[in-house]
Amino acid sequence: NGAYQFGTPFLLGTGGDMDGGSIDAQKMFYDPATYNLLTIDNIWEEGGGKIAYFVPGWQGLNQFKDKDGNTDEYAAKDYLLKRRKKKQEGKDKRAFYQELQYQPFKPSEAFLIRGGNTFPIALLQERLGELLSKKEQKHLGQPGRLEFDMEGKVLWHPDTSLEPLDFPVSGSSEGCIVIWEHPEKDPPYGLYIAGTDPVRQDKAEYSDSIASTFIYKRFYHADTTYDFLVAEYSARPDTVDQYYEMMRKLLMYYNAKNLYENEVKGIKQYFEVKKCLHLLKEQPHILKDIIPGSRVNREYGTHMTEKISDWMDLRTRDWLLEETSPGITNIKKLYSVPLIKELIRYTPEKRGTYNRVVAFKLCIMHDLELHKHIVEAMEEHSEDRFFSKGYKKFGSTVVWC
Repeated sequence: NGAYQFGTPFLLGTGGDMDGGSIDAQKMFYDPATYNLLTIDNIWEEGGGKIAYFVPGWQGLNQFKDKDGNTDEYAAKDYLLKRRKKKQEGKDKRAFYQELQYQPFKPSEAFLIRGGNTFPIALLQERLGELLSKKEQKHLGQPGRLEFDMEGKVLWHPDTSLEPLDFPVSGSSEGCIVIWEHPEKDPPYGLYIAGTDPVRQDKAEYSDSIASTFIYKRFYHADTTYDFLVAEYSARPDTVDQYYEMMRKLLMYYNAKNLYENEVKGIKQYFEVKKCLHLLKEQPHILKDIIPGSRVNREYGTHMTEKISDWMDLRTRDWLLEETSPGITNIKKLYSVPLIKELIRYTPEKRGTYNRVVAFKLCIMHDLELHKHIVEAMEEHSEDRFFSKGYKKFGSTVVWC
């Protein structure tokens, strides 16, 4: 009533409700103060932070309660853990995820979304919970813009007034660049690579489709960070040229080549006019391994068939599950909250609406392509061609050449 609230807002949901509007429910759960909800310390997950009230599955099992309603926590957990193990060993992984969702031990499990998702949604949900509940991690990325100085060098201008796009897109779709790690000084060619899912046309009155670009840092040496996303530019400005120009600055800033989905033809033309074709990745040779006998031959970027997309899904899943140390996967290297949300909700049949996922998959493909190229070059170089060489005679000396 005006400046005063009376009554108590009470929102109730169970794991079984989460296939529908889980994104909105999760946003409120991990940021209760913004919605004027009761705030509780998150004692359930790594990272701490504040959440709404959570009841773990083992507290709701009546058969383990005494006459006063107190739960035998040890017995209840043991019972659920045995059920989890049995379903995890089964062939139908959906049954295992359903068990986690219906009888969660921690909040992230309650927000699982099942379906035909290839990616490890349980681990992704756990990572999302960490980032949403821990404010310093949530805002670790630095928003801003890139501009040319008088000498044509690209400079970074942080700007906290700019708002990165969330998923799903709501309101303005201008977006901005977000950086988690700035480039090494004078970065060598090949250290940073990029992947882009572009848009086909200038912005209409309303569209939830955006363009997305990620910068990926490859292995340099063991004393530095590597194999993770260092920057993102997801936006839908008024014209595609506006997006291409900011994307071009981002590539120049990191000295990165960009592998993009080439169904959209405008990127090549724009970069050709700007005399920056060297920033675009040529068609990957790895496509011949994915589709033997393919006759598609486009100078830059890659096309996206169902078979190529499915192959990229599996390689991306492999990257996500790769361990950096015992029990710690690459998922811990993800800092883009909207990307993690997309990975959780992703379905191959609707991949066109998951622009960040496509851009991320293109980064993984780009990295594998460079690895394949290096390996093939080394194999070719290692061939012993001594006896196929010619020779020249200088006086009494014979030199093989």
